[in-house]
Amino acid sequence: STLTSIVKCEQKEAVEYVTSIDRDGRSVVKCATFAACIKLKNEIEKKGLRATISASKQQPLKVAIFHKNTVACQTFALQLLHWFQDFLSLSAKFRAVFCDIVLTAPSSTNYSLRQILLYDIKLWKTARSSWHRLLISGMLMEYENKKELAINFTKVYTNIMQDFLRDDHFHSFSVVSLSVQLFTVPTVAHHLMAHESAFFKLMHTYYAECIEKYIKNKVLVFPKNAASTFNKRAHYIVTDLRYLLTFKPEVWTQELRLGFLHGIQIVIRLLKSMQGMDSVTRQVGQHMEYEPEWESAFTLHIKFCLLYTSDAADDLL
Repeated sequence: STLTSIVKCEQKEAVEYVTSIDRDGRSVVKCATFAACIKLKNEIEKKGLRATISASKQQPLKVAIFHKNTVACQTFALQLLHWFQDFLSLSAKFRAVFCDIVLTAPSSTNYSLRQILLYDIKLWKTARSSWHRLLISGMLMEYENKKELAINFTKVYTNIMQDFLRDDHFHSFSVVSLSVQLFTVPTVAHHLMAHESAFFKLMHTYYAECIEKYIKNKVLVFPKNAASTFNKRAHYIVTDLRYLLTFKPEVWTQELRLGFLHGIQIVIRLLKSMQGMDSVTRQVGQHMEYEPEWESAFTLHIKFCLLYTSDAADDLL
């Protein structure tokens, strides 16, 4: 509707633009002078603001203006990423050089592994997927490279998960989806727990983002709108915790034990706040005006039940 009314394109062409945006994350809808593009951008955003105020509560469309040379460079960069994936699959030595470059580069440079992980939120679907596939083909084929990726991934986990919680893309298009490739390797998971405080970082991220703000008088009290998309996305952290705790260590070293107990502190804090949550009291004198919010507390209990019964937790506790 916006494209046909403001960009003045045909219905069929507008559908093609929307399909491209849904598939790739963006689409070029107008090539013109900078002044014409600014005018078009303002008109689209004004229409979006009017829609937000109305009953539909639609969010304004995101519009960006790029110089044609920038778009050309981005298109060429995507082609390079695709070529690079095939190139790295040819030899382990190529992958070793690639890993050495991204791991030893200063953190401020764009090609350092830290910046690649943190910049994911600013990219569109196609660019994100290209980088993810490059990391998979370049760092997940050999154990040591996978371990280094897992260490760096854990160090920035809180930042990239906070970005994901406020993002509007599916989990599969976020760099946090790499967790299943990293946390399900037993020796890697144990190393992360012992030396990178992975259990604590994941639990602290979940507690800070989804629990702490709802605690009143030391008890969890979820508001009516608590079962939102934000909190549903946050349950991916619980899934990552399950990956991390799936495999019981055969030998509990001192570092591993301390790392586990560090995370258990947050779990106990969560359990204390859950005690008495979603309580049902007898109504006297008048009928209940509305049904209490129960879905959030119920979902929280179900999700963490699987975590409490993991082999690692059962063995130590």
